[in-house]
Amino acid sequence: MTKKKGRSTTSPSRLAETQKSSGAAPPSGGGRLHLPLWVLILVFVILEIAVVVFWWDKFERQMTINRAARELAAGDYASAVRDYEKLRRAEKGNASGFDLNLGHSYMGMKDYRDAIAAYKRILGLYPDIGTVNALIGKAYAEMGQWEDALPFLKKEDDRSGQKQHISNFYLGRYYFEQGNYTKAATYFQRLAFSAEYDDRLKAYWDQMEESYFSDGASTSALNHEGRDSSSEASESATTSSQGASKNSSGVASPSKP
Repeated sequence: MTKKKGRSTTSPSRLAETQKSSGAAPPSGGGRLHLPLWVLILVFVILEIAVVVFWWDKFERQMTINRAARELAAGDYASAVRDYEKLRRAEKGNASGFDLNLGHSYMGMKDYRDAIAAYKRILGLYPDIGTVNALIGKAYAEMGQWEDALPFLKKEDDRSGQKQHISNFYLGRYYFEQGNYTKAATYFQRLAFSAEYDDRLKAYWDQMEESYFSDGASTSALNHEGRDSSSEASESATTSSQGASKNSSGVASPSKP
């Protein structure tokens, strides 16, 4: 009698007995992999470190921007220059949004040449920004280089529908130094309602009034509020003169009540 060949079947109890004797653990949970908790924590930490390393440049950049803005507002111009220069170099030296504040920082340090360089980088991209033209003119004026300053101050003055205070002040100052007080007053009067310039203008008004009206004319023509009443004084003088002339020719003047 021959044995029939085919699939051998083993009962579950016998299979478990065999695995137990061989040291093999029976499969559990449908074959899913269970990692220890410490492995999961390690993987999470590694991922977090990778994210921080990847985004660190952006974090550092934003922190530097915030710090530089605080330094500029506090008047710590040297520190602001350091941080804005660092940010500009990160932009590969191209004109950027940092150049405006960098220029302001250099102006605060009275480093006018570097301020002009920063402002001119902005004009290289945006040549029609009136305020930047005025700031360049101001920097040249502070160095006493009026020939360089005037084109920038007048360019801003011509292009701006609403005259900028910077140009008005420095153009007025230029004509004042040239002795052209009438032209200087024209620009200074545009700052009549600017409290920022009120104290700075007082000395100019006082000197112009003293010089311009040294012949005894009314000093109200050039006051710091910008009102010119010289024409009224002239009209009053003309009226008085005419009245005196009529009285002398025999025309009776009205009697007092």
